[in-house]
Amino acid sequence: MQIGRNVRLTRVIVDSEVVIPAGLVVGEDLGTVPEGLRERLAADDVLSYRVLWLEREGRGFVAPSRYPVRAAACVSTHDLPTVAGWWSGADIDERATLGLADETATAAARAERADGKAMLADALHAAGASRGLRVDARAPHDAAITAAIHRFVGAAPSDLVMIQADDLAGATMAVNLPGTDRARPNWRRRLDVETDDLWQTETGVQTAADFAVDRTAR
Repeated sequence: MQIGRNVRLTRVIVDSEVVIPAGLVVGEDLGTVPEGLRERLAADDVLSYRVLWLEREGRGFVAPSRYPVRAAACVSTHDLPTVAGWWSGADIDERATLGLADETATAAARAERADGKAMLADALHAAGASRGLRVDARAPHDAAITAAIHRFVGAAPSDLVMIQADDLAGATMAVNLPGTDRARPNWRRRLDVETDDLWQTETGVQTAADFAVDRTAR
């Protein structure tokens, strides 16, 4: 019954493209979805949504070459950590500070993140995203790490690859933290970089240069 409602909604949305023929429709098929939903969305030419932080296989990360063509790929979303936040563990620290995780849970999260960083560093190297320089999972975050992670996602055959303004600006705090209200400025925090300057940051310049070569060659 649930998939039926989803499919009818999909039909309505896709039919609306008759009005806007150049539009793309992205289905937020993250987490647990009804069996067969992704196949039905694909049949209706709705892009799948592939987020690096969630594209895991065991402890490792799914290679970008395995992302679907008909997909919108990205590193993170407004509800998940930024690149700088994930690499530095700022999101884990914030949950601890807000009392959303006790000492045991925080220690476990930090250990899991350290392992995740090591797995991602290996994945970046295997995909050629580190450009021959192996990323040190123990090193502090810098623009070169963000650029390598963007190259990783940019290597996907997906029709659309999205980059967050937050990552171009080097923000460590996510736009939103689900489960909170007044404890933090959800949807209200400003970036430290003006909009017109986002592509002039170190990350912006490098990512634009990388994508101009890697993405336009497809």
